[in-house]
Amino acid sequence: MKSKKCIPLIKNWTLSNSENSISLQIDSPTTVFEALIHHKIIPDPFYGQNEQTLQWVSEDEWTYKTTFDLTQEMLSYHNLVLIFHGLDTFAEVSLNGKIVLETENMHRRYELFLVDEHQKQDEQNSSDEASIGNSIEKIYENIGYAKKGKNRLEIIFRSAQKEVELLSKKTKAMQKSPQYIAGVELIRKAQYSFGWDWGPTLPDVGIWKPIELVADDGLHLGDLETKQNFVYNLDPETCPTENLPSLSIEDVNLICRIDVPNEFASNDSKVVFRLKTPDGEILENEIFIQEVPSKGLVQTNFRIENPIVWWTHDLGEPALHELAIELWSDSYLIDRQIHSIGIRDLQLIRTSDEWGESFYFRLNGIPVFAKGANWIPVDSFIPRGEKLKLTENTLHAAQEANMNMIRVWGGGVYESDVFYDTCDQLGLLVWQDFAFACAFYRADEDFLNNFAQEAQQQLIRLRNHPSLALWCGNNEIEMLFENMFVQDIKNPLRIPRLRKNYRKLFFETLPALVHAYDSNTPYWRSSPSSGTSKIENYFVANDQNRGDSHFWAVWHMNRPFTAYRTFNSRFMSEYGFESFPEMKTLRAIAPDDAMDFYHPIMENHQKNSAGNKKIMDYMQARFTVPQAFESQVTLSQITQAEAIEYGIEHWRRNRNDFHCMGSLFWQLNDCWPVASWSSIDYFGRWKALHYYAKRCYQPLFSSICESYDKFEFWVTNDTKQKFIGTLQCEVFSIDGTVIELKEVPFEMEACQSKLVETIDLDEKIMEANQEQIVAFVQLVNNDGQTLHQNFRLLVAPKLYELPNPDLSFKIQKNENETLKLEIISENISLYTHITSDAYDFVSDDNFFSMRKGESRILTLRQLKTHDDSMKETSLSFEESIQIKSLFDLQ
Repeated sequence: MKSKKCIPLIKNWTLSNSENSISLQIDSPTTVFEALIHHKIIPDPFYGQNEQTLQWVSEDEWTYKTTFDLTQEMLSYHNLVLIFHGLDTFAEVSLNGKIVLETENMHRRYELFLVDEHQKQDEQNSSDEASIGNSIEKIYENIGYAKKGKNRLEIIFRSAQKEVELLSKKTKAMQKSPQYIAGVELIRKAQYSFGWDWGPTLPDVGIWKPIELVADDGLHLGDLETKQNFVYNLDPETCPTENLPSLSIEDVNLICRIDVPNEFASNDSKVVFRLKTPDGEILENEIFIQEVPSKGLVQTNFRIENPIVWWTHDLGEPALHELAIELWSDSYLIDRQIHSIGIRDLQLIRTSDEWGESFYFRLNGIPVFAKGANWIPVDSFIPRGEKLKLTENTLHAAQEANMNMIRVWGGGVYESDVFYDTCDQLGLLVWQDFAFACAFYRADEDFLNNFAQEAQQQLIRLRNHPSLALWCGNNEIEMLFENMFVQDIKNPLRIPRLRKNYRKLFFETLPALVHAYDSNTPYWRSSPSSGTSKIENYFVANDQNRGDSHFWAVWHMNRPFTAYRTFNSRFMSEYGFESFPEMKTLRAIAPDDAMDFYHPIMENHQKNSAGNKKIMDYMQARFTVPQAFESQVTLSQITQAEAIEYGIEHWRRNRNDFHCMGSLFWQLNDCWPVASWSSIDYFGRWKALHYYAKRCYQPLFSSICESYDKFEFWVTNDTKQKFIGTLQCEVFSIDGTVIELKEVPFEMEACQSKLVETIDLDEKIMEANQEQIVAFVQLVNNDGQTLHQNFRLLVAPKLYELPNPDLSFKIQKNENETLKLEIISENISLYTHITSDAYDFVSDDNFFSMRKGESRILTLRQLKTHDDSMKETSLSFEESIQIKSLFDLQ
């Protein structure tokens, strides 16, 4: 019995177009756009308006070729399989001149068995080893699969755009949008690549995940599934909030099941399970395969007392257990897998209450307020993004901004293993959409069979990750029923047909697949959805009293920021506001003469209809807009950050009795340099919103709710511990004159929000008009440490007559290449921000306000980006730093 072998097919590939006018030497995985950019065959698709002139790339046919050697030893294995982990999308695979595979789904893994099982089994009965080898080679030649020596592998990719056009003519595209090509929902390819209201129309093509040759002798480890049964010292269902700190998991039964084909097992064939706990303890079980009653399924149990459990990073440590699984036969190690396992109990809680039905996640007995953002692919050309480590860098930035949940949006892809591994390590929960978004899909037999294999593979691949919190069927399809009802009022027969398809796919097929392959993880039909059991036209989606919600009255409907406070969602899974990325990013995609809000290049890098004008309109409603484009860009980020702050504050204040238990704004990241809803731009640069999110998502958080006659001062406690401290509440005029100051000692239980103090403004306004009033709050613990600060103006900032803050600062370079920065403000300084034209950096804080006479000490570290268009400068990092405020922008 021989050990399993895996050989990646990386080197010696050629890539050519249909006319052979382009021929490149490449490594795999590499997509066509990535290769053409790397070899400088095409200009940067992201620069200027190049997107428009490069559509020919997606319309052409592309061929990948390589050869690989097969030795006699490899041919003697019982199973010899070529595994294509990701082909995008319509591919014809030939081996030694014979077509052996056709693909039509970029989200699926395809496996090509190079062995004719029946004929090879007959040959293996021969005792003449040389004869066996010769016979096998002959068989492979006859059937056109593999042979000893060099084997020629060729993959021809057809244009996905042309396939969409053909299918649209046959079936009539069910969804049309100015944001993307009509009919993309008819194929299984990442929809965002055809254009979205934040992304370019650059459908990539080619090998986007690895290809490997795998050989085994009929005995190998298959798919792992773990289950966990918990025993608590208190019942999480009935445990009152004040007892949460004493709630603990006393023990857990970890059940590990793995598929092992046992028809080739010998008497001593065994599976060894070795579990290493976070504190170094090693538990080991071994199971002899012949003793397994269920064919091919080996199971073992680990009883773990007082387990070290996995937490989101804001509630504890994301502790991971290492599970090593070894397959032995005839004293040889045949196969080995290593998995990271998180011991954790995660439930989606939906119970009837005074408003309707709750919707929140409970982790190890603790109710979690989900704080985070929506995720799109990190690059239009996915393999390039992975090589640049954009995934890991972005997730680390999310954790640094105090996020504890990421929603993987359904118009992109199921992310790489690196994404989920990183979320496991960082303590980030994952809301995972299936790859459906904003369209009505087919539900015919061919489509369902194709998708069922996609779903099965992804469910099995991801089900053991402790970060995985939810499988969601789709993005915003239930919301579409309202629009379709309005649009098709003259064609009422269309809606029942679409509803029937929807029910087949999301009420029947997907729930059954999730139950069969990942019964540990809850399934939610759509985002947003109220979770009701039947569809009646459109009204099941976006009910603020049950399920999750999307709220776009701010931005799409031009409502003011305060409109967020009118929507009392149970779980806000999508809302957003746009801004420009910073100037260094804009200079990387446009010449200096294009630096204008409405320049054609800037409009091309704004995919939401009239989006740049909408940004300007919102800015003008709150600020005096400066003439300088650079100042306008900064002000756009401040406006975006303020908008999302209004929403986060409202929903976090509303967490008591589980009224609202989630805030996931749209969106965390970009797939190219663009004016969009992101808090981090394509190059990894933090916008003002990301700094605001870092403050707004702190576990202990203070906020101010203003109205025409009062300020309310709130504290939100998302931790597991009771908090005792002081809230400093201050109302003052713009010149620094204190109108009222209160220091309020208080205490509050874990997982609560509390109105601590109210200051009535009726009499105060008589002394200082609205355009002079500012509120400030500071949260201080019993040790005198300031945990959080917040400001709120009573009216729009443009109505205030701001004094010159007369900012000064001192910089000291630390030994670890960071900078220590002290900022002093002589007068009030609104939206104080640190900038550098020459260097990228991340600060402890940025875009914050300061009171008269206040000082701040911050640490700055340089940020490494993949942008090489930075201006050359002789200035050092510390010499390049500038400090500005709203005073400088008006």
